[in-house]
Amino acid sequence: MDEEAASTAGRRSLDADLASDAAAKAKTPTANLHAVELHREAAAWWRRAGDARLVERHETWAKLHAQLAARLGDDEG
Repeated sequence: MDEEAASTAGRRSLDADLASDAAAKAKTPTANLHAVELHREAAAWWRRAGDARLVERHETWAKLHAQLAARLGDDEG
């Protein structure tokens, strides 16, 4: 495993998890789209670090937040 990439990935994972928490509280499309962006970034860093399990975890969370953002956007319209 690339230790430098893993270190950055760990920080990005924390940022993404915090964004997920914020999105759950805010319940807005914007907050969920921000979480999507951060989870995708974390997945990319874990891919560089060589941890497929964490890549899958963050990609799954990104998809879930994208779906929620779409549903919340429909509710606003």
